[in-house]
Amino acid sequence: MGRVSVLFMALVCVAAFASVAGASALLVQDTNPWVLSSNQDDMTALGISYAMSDYASVDWNSLCFYDFVLLCGSDGNDMAYRNYALPNLAQLDSFVSSGGLLLIHYADWDSYTGVIAPGGVSTNSHVVDNLDIDPGYVGDPLVNNVTNASLDGWIWSTHAYLSNLLPGTETPIVCEDGSGPAYVRYGIGAGEVWLTGMTLEWVYNNADPDVLWNELSMAGQWDNPNRCVPEPASIISLCAGLALLAGSKLRKRS
Repeated sequence: MGRVSVLFMALVCVAAFASVAGASALLVQDTNPWVLSSNQDDMTALGISYAMSDYASVDWNSLCFYDFVLLCGSDGNDMAYRNYALPNLAQLDSFVSSGGLLLIHYADWDSYTGVIAPGGVSTNSHVVDNLDIDPGYVGDPLVNNVTNASLDGWIWSTHAYLSNLLPGTETPIVCEDGSGPAYVRYGIGAGEVWLTGMTLEWVYNNADPDVLWNELSMAGQWDNPNRCVPEPASIISLCAGLALLAGSKLRKRS
């Protein structure tokens, strides 16, 4: 039984490393928001290699394997986000501070208002059907091929506006009623957080797909030289050690 266990651990170690090493992004969601695979479709079309996980299975201390992480808290994922991501804001902060990029889509149905992201940034439940490009961000890659008219009429274009913003926060898309920004980008340490209350996944198939496409296209190019990347050699060494241990046990038994 012992040798079987060790062999199993070694195989799992190698398989896990192979899986993680081949993915540059992690998509976390319990269900496809609005029954749409918009996030997966875009990342596949853009050639972004990604792994997927439900919220309960995330190892929040191992996010450094990825260049960027997309946490989908929209539609049926809102409670899972609050139950699992919010208690791990310190780990998310560490991932970003070390050079990672964190994307958060949080368009909930629960009228939640409160801290939602690293840095204490808050979401404020507020349904707005008309959005505008902040005049200072016309020409920004996020709004490439996007117009004010194309941001309107999504049947709730955003479920919230963002507040408690950190100094230097960028606000490329804002609520037309002046309540606040619907999409923000801000830095923490060597990395960044991109946060929105917009229904990006829903609009991808039902109105204007460009914002989601632009966002993921930009994320796929994220290449912070200070990002937290585990050294493959250390993991390979661990796997090799387990394999040697398994071999030693086999020799002793024979």
